[in-house]
Amino acid sequence: MKRLDAAQICEINITPLTDVFLVLLIIMMIVTPMMDFGGLPLGISASDTRTPVTTKDKKPLTIDVTKGGTFEISGVEIPRPILAAELSSRMEGSPDIAVRVHPEASYEALVVALGAIYQTGVVRVNVYQED
Repeated sequence: MKRLDAAQICEINITPLTDVFLVLLIIMMIVTPMMDFGGLPLGISASDTRTPVTTKDKKPLTIDVTKGGTFEISGVEIPRPILAAELSSRMEGSPDIAVRVHPEASYEALVVALGAIYQTGVVRVNVYQED
């Protein structure tokens, strides 16, 4: 038979639980400021047009994202590091910008092009795929 006078230990060690919560708190403190970036506001139209939409009867500045992930403006290849500067120098006033993407181009190249556009301050972008 068991002895009844032996006391049972009825305590819970909360130190590991506290450690887990502190680690989760630190992760949330690091990740939360990164979630503030809203990105480039893109409107997706319901139309099935494959040509860029123009406003004010101006032809938009077109950036081509090629299959190899390179960028071309008016047929001239632009290196990735100077894409934003080149866009800024070619903008007249604040024209619309169109991004023509090759079907086999990488998403990374498209994101780089949109990031360069965002750096120039343009907020209206038309993205469409080459035929």
